[in-house]
Amino acid sequence: MLAHHGLITSPGTIPAIDVLHAQEVALEHGKDLTELALKAGVPLAALRGDIHEVSYQAYSEMIDLALQRFDIPAYGYLVGRKFTVADQGVLGYAIISSATVREGLEIYLRFQNIVGVDAANEETMRIDDEYVIISSPVFTPDNSRLNCYFTEFNLGQWEAGDEETYPNTGFNPVTVKLACPKPSYAVLLEQNIPCAIQYNQTANEFSFPVSFLDQPRQLADEVVAHLCEQQCDTALKSLQYRGGIAEQILRYIVKHQNHSPDPETVARYLDISYRTLRRKLQEEGTTFQQICLQARMKLATQYLSQSQLSIDQIAELVGYKEPSTFRSAFKKHFGQPPRKYRQQYRSNKIGQ
Repeated sequence: MLAHHGLITSPGTIPAIDVLHAQEVALEHGKDLTELALKAGVPLAALRGDIHEVSYQAYSEMIDLALQRFDIPAYGYLVGRKFTVADQGVLGYAIISSATVREGLEIYLRFQNIVGVDAANEETMRIDDEYVIISSPVFTPDNSRLNCYFTEFNLGQWEAGDEETYPNTGFNPVTVKLACPKPSYAVLLEQNIPCAIQYNQTANEFSFPVSFLDQPRQLADEVVAHLCEQQCDTALKSLQYRGGIAEQILRYIVKHQNHSPDPETVARYLDISYRTLRRKLQEEGTTFQQICLQARMKLATQYLSQSQLSIDQIAELVGYKEPSTFRSAFKKHFGQPPRKYRQQYRSNKIGQ
């Protein structure tokens, strides 16, 4: 019996089931992640599914080592394909017991943080005329190997979830875009995808007809869905609390990137006084301005790596009135100007 329940309880972690499935695929190809897990600081208990969660950084380091040492075609995709509804715990059951596909997707997007999705990498849904587009950013733009792994992992996980949660509905994506180059093993991906895959895109996206949103769920159960959603809400609030007030503010700013929130507005959102907000930030050794800067820089790197927007446009989008101020802040934060960051990212993609 696996100890995990698919959720995380601390920021910066992922469910240990990710490690377990990575080990399963490795063993199926005659490889073993044990030595690499030790080097990266991943508890060996995670390889057996005996713990709930692991550090995302340690997991990423383990996978990076595996990609350097092992030749497992479509490794990330195969790991993603291992996932089932049960692997997302109560969130998975909230999705499949919802009344329609639309409700299930909205539940996932609202609570995705409890299964290890970082605020800066949250998936989004938008409706464009006749199609629904699910989008996620480039996962690790500074590491091409890991970016390909997580991009394919995401594709495999979505595909496995579609087959399990939408059986006999005729669900098929009409477009799939991946923010990575076409790999030598592309046929392994394309033989399971019912449409052409577009590579070297600025974001990871797939789309399907908007009419599919109103498809009823075969396992719909209003009572179960309500109970599971309540548990997801409790888990999310607990996660945000454990992350501290700074983490909650960071998530708010990233989610409301089209606005320039002031501390009073954020305090009202968190249902605390402005004085309490300042005191809690002081206890955590940070300031509202420092958190705003961190959020702005996260958003800036996403725009630089995933869009064709000009530096001036990006400066405005992340809240700077003067592009020169943005350039100066970016260089101070990352040690290089935004234009050089973008050029370096693009050259890395071309060299993959």
